Amino acid sequence: VDDDDDAKRKRDAALLQLASTMCAKLEAGGAVRDRETCLVYARVLRESGKGEKALELLESPLGERCVPMPAERRRLCAAQASSLGPRFAPRADEHWRAVLESAPDDWEAMSAALDIAMPGTIPAVVRAPSPPAGGAFARRQAHGAAGD
Repeated sequence: VDDDDDAKRKRDAALLQLASTMCAKLEAGGAVRDRETCLVYARVLRESGKGEKALELLESPLGERCVPMPAERRRLCAAQASSLGPRFAPRADEHWRAVLESAPDDWEAMSAALDIAMPGTIPAVVRAPSPPAGGAFARRQAHGAAGD
């Protein structure tokens, strides 16, 4: 079973690298023109360990054209910056605060901004984060008999 898992990981890594290369070629050729393509590209970058590049894509003029709703784009940027760790906390905070400017009653944005402003505190409410750009994979056990 371990050999099967190792082979699957290697195959997945190779496919992810292929997808990353293909997406970069699409971007270079000007073929990334719509929301879905942009979000898939951001997800491929994120899943292949290029989270900073995914954030740059979402913050770029291309991201602005492909995801024209400012609140949605800011939320995606905030979630991506938050996932990159403490070094990106100022950028995440900037995006979460921008979300709050357009939606002052957004509990997730308020909670995330407070968590950044007061590091080391334990959140009062454990919350499920919004899905990242392009979605996420289901947990391995999500569809098994023992999954919860």
